[in-house]
Amino acid sequence: FLNTTGQDITRNTLPDSITAGDIFSSFMFNVDTAQSTGDYFFALLTKSSTTAFAARVFIKRSSGGYFKVGVSKGATPNLETVTYSNDSFGMGVTYLAVVKYQFNSGGTTNDSVKVYVFTNGFSKTEPTQATVQNLGAVGSGNTDVTSLGKVCLRQGANTNAPRIRFDGLTVDNSWEGALGLLKPVTNLT
Repeated sequence: FLNTTGQDITRNTLPDSITAGDIFSSFMFNVDTAQSTGDYFFALLTKSSTTAFAARVFIKRSSGGYFKVGVSKGATPNLETVTYSNDSFGMGVTYLAVVKYQFNSGGTTNDSVKVYVFTNGFSKTEPTQATVQNLGAVGSGNTDVTSLGKVCLRQGANTNAPRIRFDGLTVDNSWEGALGLLKPVTNLT
């Protein structure tokens, strides 16, 4: 369980930090309880930080027995509004989530974060529409991260945080790799 005990657990995910392209994280989750204020339970970080959370995934209660999934991109939570899904999801059901952080060149506030939540099966290729996404600029005074190489599982405060069963975390630089699918073989010699 990711409980409501206020503990963060971080782990390096790749031998080298990712500074360009995409990073995909997939995991299964089952929300036991959620609070109306909401809080994040998953994030990506640079390898050198334990506090500069990016690509944070939030859960907040939407109504009795249902929750919404949210996302924020920047590393400073007070400066950025969380974007929540239009859809609500039932508590007590196991879902597959894929979180995509995309590094975009040409600016310091133009990276994007998308979260895909699958209720029944999953797509072998990245869908064109995410469940929730942050494609815009980060909050005032906040810039995109320059690298990612660590994941964080967060157990927030009892008044805000969800209680979640979490399993099957995989991190890769491709959709197929994050979902454990075989990548096409190319350049055979």
